[in-house]
Amino acid sequence: MAVQFMFSVPVPVTTPKPKPAPEADNRIWSLYVGDLDPQVTEADLIDKFRLIGPIASVRLCRDSFTGDSLRYAYVNFFTSLDASTALCFLNHKDLKGKPIRIMRSQRYPLTRKTGIANLFVKNLHPSITSAQLQSMFSRYLQ
Repeated sequence: MAVQFMFSVPVPVTTPKPKPAPEADNRIWSLYVGDLDPQVTEADLIDKFRLIGPIASVRLCRDSFTGDSLRYAYVNFFTSLDASTALCFLNHKDLKGKPIRIMRSQRYPLTRKTGIANLFVKNLHPSITSAQLQSMFSRYLQ
């Protein structure tokens, strides 16, 4: 231990232990992208979302027998910020002439057990849009 003198009084000098480096955040931030036009491809999704930031992966869900699009996909980002930005700026924007619907994907059961849930509403008039529904229900978000 080193000793330093201050006003002729010995004072022990301690060096703080270095903090361990924070572990890298290896999580992938996943967005569900729905209401896709049947003609939307993985390349279309990449072109739309890569303007936000680096994309980890894109998965367009398809029927296992016909290969036809199921009209939804998952777009995965490396950072939460990029996923949030995409959600903010691309939700309800057109892709191939049809507005897309974006929400965070809750893959992990622990996340789903927190009391946060999705609300499914059906039998709506065809003129109701996703943007209108979001506006109607957004006041109930915390």
